Amino acid sequence: MLRSGRVLLAKSGSVAALFSALLLMSFDMCAQDSAAVEHMISRIASIHRSKDASYFFNSDSIPEVVLKQMIDGTLDGADGRMRIENFIADRGEYYELGCDVSSKNTPTRKFLFGQRFNRELLFFYLHGGFGTHMHVVHVSIFELLSISSFVTLRNCSTVEDLKLDYRPPLDSIWLDMPLVEPDGLRVLHNVPYERGDLF
Repeated sequence: MLRSGRVLLAKSGSVAALFSALLLMSFDMCAQDSAAVEHMISRIASIHRSKDASYFFNSDSIPEVVLKQMIDGTLDGADGRMRIENFIADRGEYYELGCDVSSKNTPTRKFLFGQRFNRELLFFYLHGGFGTHMHVVHVSIFELLSISSFVTLRNCSTVEDLKLDYRPPLDSIWLDMPLVEPDGLRVLHNVPYERGDLF
């Protein structure tokens, strides 16, 4: 046990044994983490490929509580004063693509499209700034609200097509898999995995 910053060992114990135990605990936690991330990636792929998932093309389809939680997880919304309409623009609305934001009221995110599957949502949006990138967000709406977020730079040509302000036919927005990879993880089941902008 730990007391005053010192490790106290049992008589039969040793520094090596304690180190081994801590190492095994660390590996076990990493394995659980890794399995949870892989499960989420698999879930995202499954929803995106499902023929039973319905599409939506407007951010109004995302519950307000989800958007507010996302705003709280951003650097520019951490003070609690950002409104939803200043957070994300819908298709056809103006958003700031570059780093030079002329006004705090100008959204730097642009909604692309989403999918609904039972009580799960999967949606995609562009985030402008230093290196425009795409976010993929999974939301599970059961007893507890669970939000997971990944950043991806994949599928750039498709993303460029989606930036145009027209609704593409559904068969043209099937993005190549994998949509996301473990190193793009920002939030998993409401738990941040990065410092700074999570959304």
